[in-house]
Amino acid sequence: MHDTQLRDTIQARTVELIGHFVPLKAQGKHYVGHCPFHDDTHPSSSVSPDKGVFHCFGCGAAGDSVGFVMQKTGLAFPEALHEVTRLLGLPPPTHAQADATTPLAHAAECATRVFTQWLWQATGAPGRRYLQTRGITEQTAKQFRLGYHPDHPTALLRALVAQGVSLDHAAALGLAIRTGGGWVSGFRGRLMFPITDARGQVRGFGARALTDRGPKYLNSPDSPCFHKGQLVYGLAQAREAIQHGGEAVIVEGYLDVLTLHQAGLTTTVSPLSATLSAAQLTKLRSLVKHVVLVFDGDPAGQTAMTRAFLPVEESGVPGRAVTLPATHDPDSYVRTHGIAALAALIAQAVPLDTYVLQQLATHYSLEQAGREVLALAEQLSHPVRQVLFLQQAEARLHVPAGSLSEVLGIGDTARQRLEELVADLVRLIPAVRAHLRGVTLPLRNAHLRAVVRRTLQGAPSPDGAPPALHRNEPIPCHERDQ
Repeated sequence: MHDTQLRDTIQARTVELIGHFVPLKAQGKHYVGHCPFHDDTHPSSSVSPDKGVFHCFGCGAAGDSVGFVMQKTGLAFPEALHEVTRLLGLPPPTHAQADATTPLAHAAECATRVFTQWLWQATGAPGRRYLQTRGITEQTAKQFRLGYHPDHPTALLRALVAQGVSLDHAAALGLAIRTGGGWVSGFRGRLMFPITDARGQVRGFGARALTDRGPKYLNSPDSPCFHKGQLVYGLAQAREAIQHGGEAVIVEGYLDVLTLHQAGLTTTVSPLSATLSAAQLTKLRSLVKHVVLVFDGDPAGQTAMTRAFLPVEESGVPGRAVTLPATHDPDSYVRTHGIAALAALIAQAVPLDTYVLQQLATHYSLEQAGREVLALAEQLSHPVRQVLFLQQAEARLHVPAGSLSEVLGIGDTARQRLEELVADLVRLIPAVRAHLRGVTLPLRNAHLRAVVRRTLQGAPSPDGAPPALHRNEPIPCHERDQ
């Protein structure tokens, strides 16, 4: 099936496709249903069969049918297109339409199978011993497809070549390294964590050292197949539970994810590092009502949680924060105190903005905390969110209301717009002029003040209308601010 033919076929079957996820009812030329992207009590989502698009009049979600599947499932376009063809019973996309990363994905899948086999053979004893010390069961290890790479320079390469994998493709995933003498494996002597997309397709690897040699963790390098800032570890295993409960618990480490899943908290995922990105949160947005950050209790973990404030805000996903004791990460806390204790902390999680302001107020001087607040607020793209955050900060830091807003210029901007509105009302509505005649309005803008004064004094324009509000009109010297 050609590209244009596939696109037209999918568009013509938009109602059928979206109907797999949302019950739809005909209403005139359109179909309506409850929107799956917000708490929709009345059907507010409309599907147009003719145009092949959907639109929610409640939350604003919109797009074509493939875009709907992407938002609903958290899949990237190539995976979503495959899912669409599967749901509609269509032939898979042609090579031109298929994921350009297919050779890399094939290499990743082949390596995962090899690593998994090695972990459960005699050669994988070091990996199994480590998992045992961390309390990870065989069932959990197999659920997440953990593996082991023995400390051998070429064993993996030979296994991959035997399955038709190019060493160049293996190198793009960090599995092979070219040296002066040829090729060697890149993750030798490590426990292997396959990192998948939301559909479960392996995209890259995290590799933990089991000795003191080299960095504790290595990840696959960025490639067309693997983008560290866009993938969420454990999402394939957690997606159904997250969608059912509307909450995702975000932790820092792979082992945190394994321990919490094993203990029954199956909504747990990780951003692959202490840095959480808006792109990763976007993967969760269609599945959750909010996310809960449970980072390590040490200063580095708490700093990482503060850094997460901006990507959480920009993603539009409400965020909450849990503070662990300084000596614990989620894994150690659950193993020491049990999952019920962690669940109690999660139930008491505070909004992330509240947490950030508490951290600033506790660990910084008033002046420095104010500077940090202004730096954060300046990076918030939504002006209403800026104002609300600054108001919270003023109350938390016990500074005069409106002071931080004025420093950032938000107060001046809002006041200018208000003064322009007042001036327009005075000019255009006789009842307002009658009510305010004889009153001196405390307008800061000298030009607007002059226009309003002349209007209230009844000074007509040449055509008898109230004086025009020309923003660039020169202001007489005696009317300017002193």
